[in-house]
Amino acid sequence: MKISVVIASYNGEKYIEDQILSIVGQTLKPDEIILSDDCSNDRTIEKFTSSCKKYDVKYKIISNDYNVGFSKNFENAMLHAGGDLVFISDQDDVWFNNKVEVIAEYFACRPELYLTINDCIFTNQNLISAGIKKSTQITKATGDISDFIAGCCSVYNSLYFDLIFPIPHNLFVYDSWLHFIGRTLKNTHFIDTPLQYYRRHDSNASGVNFNNTQYLKRRLLNKFINYKSREKRISYLKTELLGLRIIKDRLSKFEKTNLLTSDSFLIMRSNITLSIEFVQLRIDILDKNFFLRLFKIINALFSNNTFRNQKFQFILFHLL
Repeated sequence: MKISVVIASYNGEKYIEDQILSIVGQTLKPDEIILSDDCSNDRTIEKFTSSCKKYDVKYKIISNDYNVGFSKNFENAMLHAGGDLVFISDQDDVWFNNKVEVIAEYFACRPELYLTINDCIFTNQNLISAGIKKSTQITKATGDISDFIAGCCSVYNSLYFDLIFPIPHNLFVYDSWLHFIGRTLKNTHFIDTPLQYYRRHDSNASGVNFNNTQYLKRRLLNKFINYKSREKRISYLKTELLGLRIIKDRLSKFEKTNLLTSDSFLIMRSNITLSIEFVQLRIDILDKNFFLRLFKIINALFSNNTFRNQKFQFILFHLL
């Protein structure tokens, strides 16, 4: 099983050596490290190159001609990966030395598994732990681990290349797209053991501070704002619907070029069809006036198992 690690970099000279050291020091070493650099004007590429040469690891550098942004920059790196498993890495985190080995074992036991995501521990810029796991923060803010979609904690199976690429950047950022496919296929695995430090500092692309209180307040405020606008909720669901149709269209090509079992494709087709029907139902509910929404919600509770099994908060999302 060949292992690729992909990194998207931009002015990352301060921390990238720490990350490379943690990658090459794995108990199961990766076969290659791919760096896509988005026009850095510091010594990022120089430090990356010297670190890889020092530890005699195979590496590749893609330098963008112009700034493309972090999402397309990650896609650039991913498109050049030749591994069976592709580990996505930020330029400034630090992996625990057993991360690759632990995750590779999950895929070895489930060769048709699409994606894993592992837990991580927040630290400050000096790698001093904040004592907070990202999964804990996510579930407190949203009540659902499915909102945990950090790309830097994700590993995908290259068997699914034709479903993933090209990434529809007009609809999703790269990690949201990866996990959206996973939720649609119902073929992901969450590893609740932290396998890396998640360094937070002023230059993070995500802009998320590790402070638990600040993060929760911001997430809850965003949820309140979204509840206030049905138009925004409908727009979000229409984006999901477009994404689902892209996956459905790509599945026929994917089916012709891969050797997964026929049962796997039957399950995927079924999951995609059900997801499209469910999102369309939600749009139809939200697009009506209050009394018609109430009627459609009651009808959905009796006629649609997926809708009926949702939490009370989910029902309010469609009523308010």
